[in-house]
Amino acid sequence: MRNYIFMLCSALIFLFASCGNSNSEKEASEADIKQEEQIADEVVKSSEKAQDEAEETEKEVDKLLEDI
Repeated sequence: MRNYIFMLCSALIFLFASCGNSNSEKEASEADIKQEEQIADEVVKSSEKAQDEAEETEKEVDKLLEDI
């Protein structure tokens, strides 16, 4: 009888551990997705900024060429 109780308790512990672990994995994957989205947003912003700077530089070069 004690063996059955011990086996039942062990099975419940493993069940709780596996359920808790899957929740942690979901939370970790959600955090990873949020971090990836944040990085993607930063890349887009820096790309737009670089494009604006390139256009400004091109205009300045055109002005200098006209002056020559």
